[in-house]
Amino acid sequence: MTVSQIAGELDFTPQAIYHHIRKMKKHGLVDVSREERVGHFIETYYRSAAEIFQFSLGEGMTTCANEERVREAAEGLQRLGIISKVPENDEMCKIIGMMDRMARTRGGNKYLERIAAMDDADLFVKETMMEFAELVALTDGQLKAQLTMRRELRALLRGCCGTKKRKSKG
Repeated sequence: MTVSQIAGELDFTPQAIYHHIRKMKKHGLVDVSREERVGHFIETYYRSAAEIFQFSLGEGMTTCANEERVREAAEGLQRLGIISKVPENDEMCKIIGMMDRMARTRGGNKYLERIAAMDDADLFVKETMMEFAELVALTDGQLKAQLTMRRELRALLRGCCGTKKRKSKG
């Protein structure tokens, strides 16, 4: 969209929108998608630089965002009857801590930007590509650590959420 189109949609002045577009462009949040000549003017069209943005403001906000996401996920699982109760605060802290530990031991993904830039793949395909690329990049030690932590997280979720352990078939 152009600055004028965005201003019309948001009911702001074009000057205010342009101010914010400049800041977002500087930080890589928006890109110029195309420019068109309209009479004696050049109309610039802007687009989002990514399909999805995840914002974190400092460590405290990251924890709050994680807690909100985990709580909402637990509430959804409760509505589905998968778990019987939403984790208490101390249980929530343990789950978030486990998720943070798991995130720190993931394999590096040098293909992140290249996959994100693939315009011919939809969001879900890109997500799967990222998962596969990360899995390939893991060392055996990192994979072992990931599996151990996933088992711990599974036990924590089952225990703190009142689910019964299911017997595996083999």
